[in-house]
Order: sequence, then structure tokens, then C-alpha cells
Amino acid sequence: EGRWQMLPALHLSDIRDAAGAGDWFSAGLIHQLGPSSFAGLKTGLENRLKSALDFAQALAAWNCQFEGARGGMYAVTQAAFRQQIVNLLDGQPQTARTPGRLRSARLANFRCPISACHVRAR
Repeated sequence: EGRWQMLPALHLSDIRDAAGAGDWFSAGLIHQLGPSSFAGLKTGLENRLKSALDFAQALAAWNCQFEGARGGMYAVTQAAFRQQIVNLLDGQPQTARTPGRLRSARLANFRCPISACHVRAR
């Protein structure tokens, strides 16, 4: 219809760093809409777009709860990540972040090429 649509922001109780949120959003949108290819995007896009935007927004919000653009990747397991995204989509932001130490095995292999990167163990 040519009108702007508004999506409410997700409310987070613990915001640490917004670095990388746009990348997480883009990746989520591509993950949701990309598999249908261009032909699939032309049909039924409006019906899937809100769901894809909600998912992408949840990924971006989740990322903001950790330091650094990839901090969350080193702090939680894939299973915990999936559950935390579901929790965010269900309106449960208080369970989105798992406190605790970064997993040392993953952190030991992590090397940041720039001095601005500062992942630290908790």
C-alpha cells in the first residue's frame, strides 16, 4: 500500500554493546528470506516479511547483550542461542543472556585482528 509499517522494539534489560547488530539483523533477514531465491521473494513476500523482520530483530537484540560483534557466539552454545532467540521472540528478554564465563576453549582460539576488539573472560 506504500505506507510505512512500524515494528515495536524488543525490550532488553541488559544492553552491553551494539557493535555488529546490523550484521546480525542482515544475516537473520537473509536466513529467513534467502532460501526461497528471487522467484520466491516475488510471491508471498508480504506474508513472510514480518516474520523475517521479527527474527532478524531478535538476532540483533540478542547480540546487543554481549560485548563485541561476535561476543555472544563465544559465550553460549548453539542450543542456548536457539533457545534465547525463541525466548526473545516470545517476549521473554530476561532469559536471553546467559551469565557466566566465556567458554575458555573457544576463547583460546579467538584472536582479534584489531586493537579495538576487547573480548574478556567474565
